[in-house]
Amino acid sequence: MRPTSLFHVSEDGSIQRFDPRRASKWRGWPRAGPRRLAIHGDRPFALLDASAGHFVARQPVEPLGVRRIDDPLAEPARHDVELRVMPSLWKLYDAVIASPRVSYSAIRMRNAQPHA
Repeated sequence: MRPTSLFHVSEDGSIQRFDPRRASKWRGWPRAGPRRLAIHGDRPFALLDASAGHFVARQPVEPLGVRRIDDPLAEPARHDVELRVMPSLWKLYDAVIASPRVSYSAIRMRNAQPHA
């Protein structure tokens, strides 16, 4: 099932549109400060990874709207989303890949610290 809306969270307070680019290295979770949530329609995004629900756009996309998020750590709970803060994702990754019943994506693990 294709979503009707896609969301993009940005540290850039002046964001006016989504411009596709390579993902940067993880710099740590934002501990404080507002963020912007850009709300997009489902076009022209294409499904990249069905397991993770990753969608990509190959051209700039103007958002349908942008709203301020004052507390980025509390925002997921407002939408009944579980958020885990872990010193390393490797323990979770190892458990997930060992489970035959879980569909998963580890697309960002290439940015992780080496496996201990």
